[in-house]
Amino acid sequence: QYDPEQARKLLDEMGLVDTNDDGWRDRPDGETLLIPFEFSLIGPFSIQGAEFAKRYWEDIGVKVAVKQVESSYRGELMKANKLVVTGWWLGGAGESLIQNWWFGFSIPAPEWKKWIETNGEKGIEPPPWAKEMVRLQEELVSIPSKEERIEIGKKIWRMQADKLVIIGLVAAGETPLIYSKDLGNIAGAEERGSTNIGVLEPASQWYFKNPERRE
Repeated sequence: QYDPEQARKLLDEMGLVDTNDDGWRDRPDGETLLIPFEFSLIGPFSIQGAEFAKRYWEDIGVKVAVKQVESSYRGELMKANKLVVTGWWLGGAGESLIQNWWFGFSIPAPEWKKWIETNGEKGIEPPPWAKEMVRLQEELVSIPSKEERIEIGKKIWRMQADKLVIIGLVAAGETPLIYSKDLGNIAGAEERGSTNIGVLEPASQWYFKNPERRE
């Protein structure tokens, strides 16, 4: 929901107000609230998304420093828990996505992930709801019944919607999926809601139905 006035009200309630009348909201310590937005290029929408975020947030007084960085460097920042805000692409909400390694809080909260992977020896202990999300993910990949997996997936998505681990800015965007009718084993991508980036990952499983094109 696009509601600048409500956004301003929420920021005011947090105490993030402009204390020196310079047009930018300040932190409780008096310093300007500056949000570093570091992203790597996934597609043209990466740049556009960062530009829109900067425009919308600065319209309500939140100063944003946008910086495009190399993908591997962004990954190092993520692992070191030094990313404040970043952007990524997410297509579809199918079963394969829920099982993906990064779904949940592994990117936004790498210290929680480290705590879970080391049984509490390293990292920061996550709250109970985050532990429950991990338990559900583990249960999801161990249950043979598709119906039960769908129900577990719904629980995970409801938890995501309630806790906003990942904030989606664009929903139900139309993305065309164009492929040759002679290409086999690709129709499932459309059924799962995959788009142009997602279908590249299982490309090794495609085949041409016409034998003459297989060489």
